[in-house]
Parts: sequence; structure tokens; C-alpha cells
Amino acid sequence: MSTETPTTDGAASQPSTTSAPPVNTESASATSTASSAAAVTSTATSTVTSAAASSTPGAVFKQSHYERQPPKPEMKFDAFEQGKSILFGLMKQLRPGMDLSKVVLPTHILEPRSFLDKTTDYFVHIELINLAAKQTDPRSRLIYILRWYLSGFYVTPQMLKKPYNPVLGETYRCSWDFPEDNSNAFLVCEQVSHHPPISAFYVSNRAHGWVVNGAVAFKSKFWGTSAGTVQEGYGSLHLLEWDEEYRFTFPSACAKGFIIGPLTVEFYGKMSIECEKTGYKAEFEFLLKPLWYGEYNHVSGSIKYYDEVLYTLSGRWDKEMSLKDASTGEIQTLWKVTPDLAEQRKTRLLIPMEEQIPTESEKLWIGVTNALIAGDQETATAEKTKIEEAQRALVRERDKNGVTWVPRYFTWDATREQWFYNWLNTSPMSDEDKFEYEYEFKIGRRGSPTTPAASTTTPTSTSESTPASTPTSTPAPTTTTTTTTSSGQNSS
Repeated sequence: MSTETPTTDGAASQPSTTSAPPVNTESASATSTASSAAAVTSTATSTVTSAAASSTPGAVFKQSHYERQPPKPEMKFDAFEQGKSILFGLMKQLRPGMDLSKVVLPTHILEPRSFLDKTTDYFVHIELINLAAKQTDPRSRLIYILRWYLSGFYVTPQMLKKPYNPVLGETYRCSWDFPEDNSNAFLVCEQVSHHPPISAFYVSNRAHGWVVNGAVAFKSKFWGTSAGTVQEGYGSLHLLEWDEEYRFTFPSACAKGFIIGPLTVEFYGKMSIECEKTGYKAEFEFLLKPLWYGEYNHVSGSIKYYDEVLYTLSGRWDKEMSLKDASTGEIQTLWKVTPDLAEQRKTRLLIPMEEQIPTESEKLWIGVTNALIAGDQETATAEKTKIEEAQRALVRERDKNGVTWVPRYFTWDATREQWFYNWLNTSPMSDEDKFEYEYEFKIGRRGSPTTPAASTTTPTSTSESTPASTPTSTPAPTTTTTTTTSSGQNSS
């Protein structure tokens, strides 16, 4: 079987006989319409001349062009009416325990953005990671990381809205700027598998001493009176100066109210954030509201040093969460949602639409998004169908030609059972290298190579059941002073 390796501008090269990461033949690389499924438009780049941003004074290098974009209008809907409409529309399709990926969902249930875009919700208060990296005490670092982890859940729509399922090969990228030191954080996501759906992501802010690498697989289920999305996977936050890795997991989500409204969304499941090197860890649980009493959105847990409980955690992620010192009984606020909190969020910088390549989420789904915001469900359904039909056509074409699709920016490491960003770099920046940039989904520093270093392991093809996660005992990726060995895997 030959292998189709997409080029950096979105076009596929000629089939080759090289070995490939996990195979997926159920879907195809992202496309904007059926007629232009494999077309390539202008790459999202701009050429910049800057002595301060290049290793050679006066040299010309390329970096992507990011801009602040106006916020999209919010969709208005009635939760009670939405619940009844969804229930009656899906009754003939659904059976308890059924995988929702096999069900045609009505377009009005969709949140007008891709799941890859939704990855950025974890980074709405990205500055908290900067603060974590600055702490000199490992206990304080874990507390700041826990605060960051819990800080983004309040932006979740309280009523049922489901992001678009990313198509195979779909990509997303964005940036956040920090004017105080003229630095940027960059996020790159790629949908690396369709069955099961796996989204890999990488965020780099090495100027502030950290990077995040991870992947999440999600499955949707219907249980008769409720539906849920089970998220399996991991994220690894690397604090570069301290040579520490904090590995964390993701909660699942449950939608209730199909029979007795209104429709509501809750997170649930046991989570952990753990640093093997320091022995500090946070263990906590998102709790579902009982049927007849209690409140929504509760979180409870503890912070430990090995097995010793240092703090207990309690509260609501949409209101306020507190830590209680286990030895003194002193209570401190971990995170509080206030009316002005939205104004404090870091604004994402995005690639202008005309400079995006066809695989990028915003451009790929623009027809569906515009129709949903306008309340035109008929057009939204038609645009969504175009994308789905284009994917099926590409699957048939690849199957006919014996071609295997390969991710562009992430690689599966069969030895460590993880997806890794091809340009993962967990080495601290030197005094001379305080400039980081993104170009064609490659994140690098001033003077760093534009191609990944040689892999220490050979990526191995696997079946569609490729996991998105691996035990916390898995060794960390090898790093160098320039760029980390790429032996990895697709989500600001």
C-alpha cells in the first residue's frame, strides 16, 4: 500500500512506499467544498524583514500573519424548545448505548465552530501558565497549574451545543501575544484520526518557559434520557526551566433534559494533574447534579505531596473554587468567576480568512458557520452535507488507489504510545533566542531548523483503534537545545 503524505501547503504529494503512522481510511483530509476538496489556495504567511527577528541582521524570513478578529455574533435559542426538537428528530435513529457518531444530528444543535477551535477554551486565561512557570516553589507551581486548568470551563455553553466533528486532516492554529515582552504563544491542532476521532494539539510559549503537547479522543453516546461525550486522552505541560512535566487528563460531558427540560451540559469524571519529578499532584472530580436535589457544576478533590493530603478542593467551576489547608484549616480562593472576567481573557490572534489553507477549521466550515449564525438551518445542512460528501469521495479515491492518509504535523510514536508534534521543543530558550514564530504550522525559534530532527523511533502503522492516551509512566520525549526529536502524533 502506498502512502499519501500531505505537503505543508495542504496538497498531497505523489504516493510513496514509506512507512506511515496510524492508518485511517474512513475519512479524508479536510476540504472546503466537494468541488474543491483537494484544492490548495494561498498559504497563510507573510514575509517579514527584521534584524531583531532573524539570526542574520537584515535577513528575510517568513512567519504567519496573525490579526485580531471581531467576535462572532452569539446564537440565540430556547433550551426547552431545543430539547423537544432534538428528541423528536432523533427518536427514530437512537437506541440506548448507541454511538452518536453514527447518527445524523440536526444542524441547530451545532455550536458554530469546530472541536479543534474549542480546544482554545483551555487557554482563555493562558497567562496563568506564565505565572506557574515563574514560581520558585514546586507546590506553588502545581497550584497555579490547577488554577489554569479549571479557569476555562465557565466559557462552556450551559445549553446543549455540539461543535463540528473535525474531518480527517482538518487543522487549526492561533496565537496570543504578550506586549510586555513582545512574545507570542502559538497553538497548532490537527485531526489525526477519524475513527476513533483523535485531535492532537501543541501550544508553545517558550519565551515564558512552557509548552503543552497532547491528544484527545472522544466518543459520543446516547443513554435514553441523556447523551454524553467521553473524552479519553492526555495533555503534558512542560515547564522548561524546571525540567518538569505535568500530565493531565480531560473530563467528559453529559447533556441532560431530553425528556424533562431544559437541556443542560455538565462535566463529569475523575481528573488528575501529576508531576512525577516533584511528587506533587492534584486529584479531583467533576460531579454530576443528582436528579432531585443539589447544585450543578461541583468540583471536589485534593492536592497531595505523594500520599500526604496538603489541601482539599471544593466549589463550583462556574462560580468559585477554594483550597483548604489540611494542617491549618485556612481557606484560600483558587478561582472565582466574576462579571468582568470575560474582559480579562487573552484575545486570540487568527490568520485572516483569505490567507488560510483549505484544511483550516474556520475556512473549511465557513458556509455552515455563516448559515447557523444567520439562523438558516436549510443552508447550514446543505453546506455540512457538501463537506461530508467530499470526505466520502476522497475515501473512495484513496481506497481505489491503495493510498494511506498520513498526518502532516503530528506523528504517532508506537514505542511510547503517544502522539507528538513534529517540532516539539522542551528545551529552555537561551538568552539570545527570545523570539518564537509559526510558519506553515511549524513553530520554531529564531535561527532554529525548519525541519524536524531525526526520529529516535520509527513510526508504525496501527489500526483505527489507535489510543490517544498512554500511562503516566511513559518516558518524556527526547529534547535537544534546538528542537525536540519528533516521534509523535492532531486541537490555540
